[in-house]
Amino acid sequence: SACLVGSEMCIRDRINSLNHYNNAFLPQIKAQVRCFCIKVSKSGGVGRSLLALTLRLRHERLMKIEGQGARMGALELLEAVLRRKHPLEDMLESVESFTRLNPRDRAFARNLVSTTLRRLGQIDALINHCLEKPLAKGSHRSHDILRLGICQLLFLETADHAAVSSSVELAGQAGQAHAKKLVNAVLRRLGRERAELISAQDESKINAPDW
Repeated sequence: SACLVGSEMCIRDRINSLNHYNNAFLPQIKAQVRCFCIKVSKSGGVGRSLLALTLRLRHERLMKIEGQGARMGALELLEAVLRRKHPLEDMLESVESFTRLNPRDRAFARNLVSTTLRRLGQIDALINHCLEKPLAKGSHRSHDILRLGICQLLFLETADHAAVSSSVELAGQAGQAHAKKLVNAVLRRLGRERAELISAQDESKINAPDW
């Protein structure tokens, strides 16, 4: 019915408007959607259908929010290690966006950063291979977003579409919207050419750290 369609659109708008990737906003987000669930559950059969839709969309949206929060924490942790030249272990309690993550997301972010650091030589060689010219001076954040995306794509067995889309979204979230097309192009190319490129690398030699 028109009522059902209109209500579904209302629910989708409510869920999709929750674009806060900072985990500090999650309690408010959950409370807002919970109140809406209570309202629609009181409206009979149509309400139950809408409630099921709401809960599904809420779950999908919150998973996306939490996942991007972990990636932002990973980005700022990686930046801290590479820019300040400190060991990863020394920075784990110093980066606020990382420390406020829940245990699951913190474990994901830490694994992402540690794997990126272990594979940094390989990752940077792959980035250089895909670029016609070096990144502009001062493009540290865009460079680190590429590094994390490549790590997920090639070394953490993240699904290709998830690694690409989350990295493009992270670029926008991290104030690097101008780099979205670059991130998308590099990751898609590596998704196609990964086997040949990785097999040509000397893993033990190229990953020797220089810090």
